[in-house]
Amino acid sequence: MAQTDKPALAVGVVNFQTVLVESLAWQDFRAHIERESRIFEKNVNKMVAEIETLEKNIDRKGKHLSKQALRTQNNQLSQLRLRYQKQLQEQKDILDTKYVKAQDYLRQKIYIILQRISKEKNLPLILNAGTTTNAVLVADKQLDITNESLDLLNQEIPKLDDNFYRNLTP
Repeated sequence: MAQTDKPALAVGVVNFQTVLVESLAWQDFRAHIERESRIFEKNVNKMVAEIETLEKNIDRKGKHLSKQALRTQNNQLSQLRLRYQKQLQEQKDILDTKYVKAQDYLRQKIYIILQRISKEKNLPLILNAGTTTNAVLVADKQLDITNESLDLLNQEIPKLDDNFYRNLTP
């Protein structure tokens, strides 16, 4: 059999990152995280204001306090700072964990959709045309299944449900 007699390999091309970030579910998640981030920011501002108030009180009263009382107040302020730093780090870690879990969940769903498209269109090979991987430099638009993948993902998961968000919290 000459090389030209080989059957053509059917190949699909998808921009995986585009499917992820343009999906309705990811946009829903981003809105959810932005709401949580605003709450986080309010907590930070509240903690900073409380620390600043305590610092001002210590500065104002410090002249009239004994060295021991002043040391005690400064120790309490230091402990408060440490406690707030720990709380803020825990809150940030929770947000980061939710972000990673949501991405992983949607990536798994995209892979399932791509497997289904692969079977339905008899595409034994689907390449990622994403800008981060540079797996595909040139491809015919007919091979691109990005929009099809995105449409299927949006049909299957238009929004992440409340159970998903409850399960995100570590």
